[in-house]
Amino acid sequence: MKNFRISSSFLLGFLAVGLLLLHNPIYATEEEEINALIKEGTASASYEPTSSASSEGTSASFINKYLSATPSAAEAFSFLGLPEPLILPDSPFYILVTLSEKIRLLLTFSPEAKAKFILKTAELRLSEAYKLAEQGKDEKSLKPLEAFQEDLGGLKNELQTLSAQGKDVLDLVRKMEAGVVKEQKVEEFIRSKAPSSSTEFLDSLSSISIEGIKKSLEIAASFKIATPSYELKQKVLEILASQELGKQIKSNLLKIWEENFPKEATPSAEF
Repeated sequence: MKNFRISSSFLLGFLAVGLLLLHNPIYATEEEEINALIKEGTASASYEPTSSASSEGTSASFINKYLSATPSAAEAFSFLGLPEPLILPDSPFYILVTLSEKIRLLLTFSPEAKAKFILKTAELRLSEAYKLAEQGKDEKSLKPLEAFQEDLGGLKNELQTLSAQGKDVLDLVRKMEAGVVKEQKVEEFIRSKAPSSSTEFLDSLSSISIEGIKKSLEIAASFKIATPSYELKQKVLEILASQELGKQIKSNLLKIWEENFPKEATPSAEF
C-alpha cells in the first residue's frame, strides 16, 4: 500500500512536469496587442504603426511611448510583450517550473535552440518579477531579476558556441538587448510600486538594473558588434542623466562603454 502511494505521488509529479514542459509562453506581436486594445476601446485613434515594428514582439520605442501615457499595470504588462507566468516563485509548486526548464534545456541539443529557449525563460523571469511587484511582494521580485542575470550568462555561453561554429549571432544579441530594455522597464515598475521600501531594497534593485546594462554591453562587444541597439543606447543615456544613481556607478558604466565601443560616440552627461 505504501509503495502504491509513493508510485501515485511520483506519477502525479511526473504528469505535472509534463504539463509544464508543454507550456510554451506566447509572445504577442505589436499588431495583435493594438487590435486587442482597440477592441477594448482603450487604444488611441492617433496611433500609427511604424514600419520597424518587429514580429518578435513590441518595439522598445513603442513601449516607452505607451507606458508614459498609460498608468494601468495590466496594460503596461501586456505592452511589454511578456509571457503570462504559470506559477510564481513564491508558490510551493514553483520547483516544477525550474525542473521542467532544466529538463527542456537538457533535451535541447542545438546551441541556437538553447539560446532561443534561454531568451524565453529570461523573459519569463521578468514576468514573475513584475507580477510579484504587482501583488505588493516587492522584496520577492528581486529573486527572479537575479535569475534573469544568470540567464544572460547562460546565453553568452551558447552564443560563444555558435560564434565558434562560424554562425552569425547578431539577431540573438539584438533580442538579448531588447530583453534587457524590458528588464529596465520592469524594474522601473517595481520602483514605482515600492516608493516606501527600504534603502537596502532600492539599492539592490539599482544594482541589478545596472548589472543588466553592463552585461548586455559586454556581450555585444565580445562578438564584435560595432554598436548596441538604439533602445539600449537610450537606456544608457537615461542612466547617465539620472539623479538617483551615484557618480561612481555612472563612471563605471561610461568606462565599459568607452572600452567596448571605441568607434561609437561616447554618451555625454553631466554627473
